[in-house]
Amino acid sequence: MLTPPVAPAAFVASALAGAPFMKTAIEQVKPAFAGFVIPLAFIWAPAILGEAKDLALEVVLILCMTGAIILFQAAFVGYLTTPATGFDRCLYTLFGLLTLGGIVTQNVFLAVTGVLLGIGMGFYQKRRVNAPSFL
Repeated sequence: MLTPPVAPAAFVASALAGAPFMKTAIEQVKPAFAGFVIPLAFIWAPAILGEAKDLALEVVLILCMTGAIILFQAAFVGYLTTPATGFDRCLYTLFGLLTLGGIVTQNVFLAVTGVLLGIGMGFYQKRRVNAPSFL
């Protein structure tokens, strides 16, 4: 229903908005990216489904998976706390991949580091946009 070139939802949306079909279809896939990543994460890291022997590991991996999805959304959509520049989007992608790599290998340090770097990037981005300009 979402992906181009079929995308019936994009046909309806583009007709209602009077916008080009392919541009509408590509824009609607960006926020739906998490729907493509989550099933793969279940395969890569079965601990997310509750198959780990350690409850603390499961909770941390689920929280980190949530963080990875948010980071990927910020990268693809281009907005977290404020509009992101191209460099910001690259960093969000890098931090999301770092987090996802930690989840797949069940390395809690990598996963939590990726999420914390992403959170720090969000605060930095918000502060940079709100900073007064003296030039």
